[in-house]
Amino acid sequence: MRQDGCVGRFEVHARRSPDRIAVFEHGTGITYDRLAGLAGGRASRLRDAGVRPGERVGLVTGHGSAAIAAILGTLAAGCTYVPLDPTFPRERLEHQLAAARVTAVLADPEYVELAESLCRTGSARLVRSGAETAPLPVPEADPDSPAYVLFTSGSTGRPKAVAQTHRNLLHVVDNQIAALGITASDRLSLLASFGFDAAIPDLYPALLTGAAVVPVDLRAHGLAHAARELTRHEVTVYHSTPTVYRHLLDVLGETGLPSVRTVLLGGEQATHADVRRGRFAPECVFVNGYGATEVTFAAHYRTTADELPPDAEGPLPIGRALPGFTLTVLAGGELEVSGRHLVDGYLDQPSPAFGVTADGGRRYRTGDLAALLPDGNLVCLGRIDRQVKVRGFRVELTEIEARLAEQPGVAEARAIVRDGDLLAYVTAAGPRPDGRTLRAALADVLPGYSVPAAVAVLDAFPLTVTGKLDELALPDPRTAATVPAERLTPDEERVHRIWCAVLGRDRIGRTEAFFDAGGDSLRLGRVQAGLADEFGVDVPMLALFERTTIAGQAAWFTESTSDTQPRVTAEEQTGDLIAVVGLACRFPGAPDAASFWWNLCAGVDSIHDYTDEELAALGIGPGLRADPAYVRAGGRIEGVEDFDAGFFGFTADEAARTDPQHRLFLETAWQALEDAGRDPAAETGPVGVFTSTSVNRYFLFHLFGNPAVTGDVDPDDWEGRLPGRQLTDHLPGQVAYRLGLTGPAVAVQSACSSSLAAVALAAQSLLDYRCDVALAGGASVTWPRYRSGGLVSPDGRCRAFDVAAAGAGFGSGAGAVVLRRLADAVADRDHVYAVLPGWAITNDGPDRAGYAVPGPAGQAAAVAEALALADVAPDEVALLEAHGSGTPLGDAIEVAALNRVYRDTPPETCALGSVKTNIGHLDTAAGIAGLIKAVLSVRHGVIPPSLHFTAPHPEVDLAGGPWYVPAKATDWPDRDRRVAGVSSFGMGGTNVHVIVEEAPAVPPRPEASGPFVLPVSARDAKALREAVSLLRERLSTDAPDLGDVAYTLSVRRAFACRAAVVADSVEAAVAALDAVLANGTDVEGPAGAERDLAVQWTGGGDIEWAADGDPGRVPLPGYPFQRERHWIDPSPQHTTDQETPR
Repeated sequence: MRQDGCVGRFEVHARRSPDRIAVFEHGTGITYDRLAGLAGGRASRLRDAGVRPGERVGLVTGHGSAAIAAILGTLAAGCTYVPLDPTFPRERLEHQLAAARVTAVLADPEYVELAESLCRTGSARLVRSGAETAPLPVPEADPDSPAYVLFTSGSTGRPKAVAQTHRNLLHVVDNQIAALGITASDRLSLLASFGFDAAIPDLYPALLTGAAVVPVDLRAHGLAHAARELTRHEVTVYHSTPTVYRHLLDVLGETGLPSVRTVLLGGEQATHADVRRGRFAPECVFVNGYGATEVTFAAHYRTTADELPPDAEGPLPIGRALPGFTLTVLAGGELEVSGRHLVDGYLDQPSPAFGVTADGGRRYRTGDLAALLPDGNLVCLGRIDRQVKVRGFRVELTEIEARLAEQPGVAEARAIVRDGDLLAYVTAAGPRPDGRTLRAALADVLPGYSVPAAVAVLDAFPLTVTGKLDELALPDPRTAATVPAERLTPDEERVHRIWCAVLGRDRIGRTEAFFDAGGDSLRLGRVQAGLADEFGVDVPMLALFERTTIAGQAAWFTESTSDTQPRVTAEEQTGDLIAVVGLACRFPGAPDAASFWWNLCAGVDSIHDYTDEELAALGIGPGLRADPAYVRAGGRIEGVEDFDAGFFGFTADEAARTDPQHRLFLETAWQALEDAGRDPAAETGPVGVFTSTSVNRYFLFHLFGNPAVTGDVDPDDWEGRLPGRQLTDHLPGQVAYRLGLTGPAVAVQSACSSSLAAVALAAQSLLDYRCDVALAGGASVTWPRYRSGGLVSPDGRCRAFDVAAAGAGFGSGAGAVVLRRLADAVADRDHVYAVLPGWAITNDGPDRAGYAVPGPAGQAAAVAEALALADVAPDEVALLEAHGSGTPLGDAIEVAALNRVYRDTPPETCALGSVKTNIGHLDTAAGIAGLIKAVLSVRHGVIPPSLHFTAPHPEVDLAGGPWYVPAKATDWPDRDRRVAGVSSFGMGGTNVHVIVEEAPAVPPRPEASGPFVLPVSARDAKALREAVSLLRERLSTDAPDLGDVAYTLSVRRAFACRAAVVADSVEAAVAALDAVLANGTDVEGPAGAERDLAVQWTGGGDIEWAADGDPGRVPLPGYPFQRERHWIDPSPQHTTDQETPR
């Protein structure tokens, strides 16, 4: 007769007792019928995705009913489940996916992004979990086929896969049910992750007897929450590691858990003292279980507190073998488990630990040392190898040592366990590495339980007289550092007392990270409980993981008890958000972004009035200059004829024949990437570029027909000789080629809205994962060849929305922004100027008075769609940076379109501005100018004035919406968040609107301690001196955190000519930079390991810079281009053009 499998036995209870509670979580109960339905829904999802019986399915889930439904659903589909803990490092999960030969990954909605990335690196396909229910299928599983694959520790850095069969699983479960006497009236705790075998004796004995299970995620919610849940749901069978048990008893205090009749401890050595400490039901039975991932539980020892001899001390015995197993102490003391319910080895990984007994059974040499007591019980004495148990987890010390040995600068590594904590020690090979940096590197590749509490860097390992490592002489890195006395706030004092009590320290720095101070997740749970008692407020475990310093946790309590709504932090941001992480510009009167912002706030009119001599020098002929309608003003940028050709690999002849718009954008693009702290050559993912330029007037007026260019070339052959640097289509490819970008390279042309459309398309490309970094913007170079009338104002000034509006003046300029997905920017600690939560592109279509006439319906649609996508209400917008071209008809239509969207917003609550009043109309670069203005406005919290406004034009209905035109710079109004909208409309009807929101609050980070190396480089000595001078000026006037400065400089591109300074403060850095400039030296700063690194780097060495603390990127001065004139003057014969931008 076929033996029912786990699913079949569970289904019996679901059918017979559908309303019985199967799972208690979050204060509610999930019935057997509901759980069966959810599991059936998962099975249906797998079947619909083409997953066939026998396949191995990775489960990326949380801890609770969703994970249980996924396990049951996978088994019901006839598949093998492989739990993939989402808290593990990516590299670990990728290995598990490959080692278990997973072909499908079933993921809960909150882990889909992680699952997608895992599937991309392997061959598995993604299946999304849902909330739907379906009948639960009951497969006829082969009892010798695997039910699950779990992983145990690996001494070489690779965890070993254990595939347990259905037969063995049921044997272990039935042993547990019988040994603990589990019935339908029981409620079992479930504290272990499903990725560990410790979850097996909780989950299945409950669901296969009609009992209930109470899952609690200790990592997410902490010990205090666990104590409440276990008490609330009156757990009767408690199971955990002894370490968790001890911490939980500390939190429970004298109340204990009076409902618990059985305590099961396992995973590490339990002691007689553990039994005496318990506060449980009368006659509570304590069971010390022994096992491993390879066997789950193979032995039990039972006792009660009353049965313990009063003088019993030390470890509890592990008892006797459970049915179906035999325990033997081999010669030399190693414990061997044998029987017919063991796995026959690791999956695809031979091991001498496994073998066959004389009677054909299987045996497993555990590596544990054991002794047989006189009463027939066994006691575990430790390990014969260097595997240890830490908080119940098997940890290979050699794995930690192997991972440390991979890190730069490490010569030797050693890991030990002291007082229950993992500690690691290294000696240096060359420059001395930083212990906290090494610990952070381990956290990237090892699970949290395998990461040492501290890593110490020693000059040499202490040795015994026999030459072996003297572990007892190793210093304790948890207390070695001397923490200076600091002035703490009252709340920080309260938090500090709790930290010291939990960590056993006398003093801890207010910005020292909890885990760097020797903490772990269980101790953090004790901190959580202590904080709740001290402050009378329950603090979520997630908040403590986000605020890992005394200062941060004290600030959390200040914020949580304040009436003021705190700003949303970066980690709390969700949704499809794009971050602006870098920007650069050259606009009229402003060679850089800082100058541009100053001019905006100061209300500077950057339109230039040309003299007749200047016009003649530009090649403007006397006929146009004598025309009374000629406009002798416009927005100009200095040095448009100059270019750093060598920096971008141009010959002098190439540079002279290249569209100056291309040259201008190349320099601006590089500066934007530098501002973002990104080196294109170091990017591991694709970088996209989206560009726009205007008509190539340099070709029309300087090159075309110019004998200096054409020579004796036949005019009919001119087109065939056009180089690939004259057309607007050529610019993105030029940028990609010169900067080494491999993502989408697209020219975007929609007339005056081109550069803002480029930004929108770049943002969409990021959301679609077509690239990981996107560069977007535009450039326009023009000369004053305009007559007044139509779109051109008589004096070259734009008076947007004003009664005297008569068009705009036109100008030259370039701007670019660097965009990333916000989640990536936060993860890389990028400087975020602002966030783009929504954008839209529409066209007016045929419903307008003519091709060149805008349509209000299309404009309103773009604005409304962008707001909707950004989830922003109109009354949240405090600045609307309009297209604002200054023509009475265009302004009237634009405001009418805005009023359709904003008509219900209170009057005079939103500023209406136009950057064209400051710098003129930049044609294709107009949109990027407006965007950069809005980004800087939300960043600084200032609304700049819009110039030349006296009174609204009669046709412009400002009163029909919330509009006012700001006459002076004002602080941002008091709103929950700073939000602006930016419009740009192109002739032909293409409308673009982008929402700009302030950057999320940056959570406090521990301050890194110096000294720091500040590396500076350039292509030649002159540029290097300028770069050093620029950095010195920045640090002396507005210095960011010095650790951030050092990190940002270290991730920039390194050129051949180099200098570096070593400093532990901003003042010292400025002095060292002064010394470099005064003495002409390459290196300045105090002697030490950091100076040795600086000398090595300036000598041309490649250095793997070690970042101290948790540094981020900050905006710093860009490369000082060494521009030279690369220009071909126009021939005497030329024509004039009459521009018609919108």
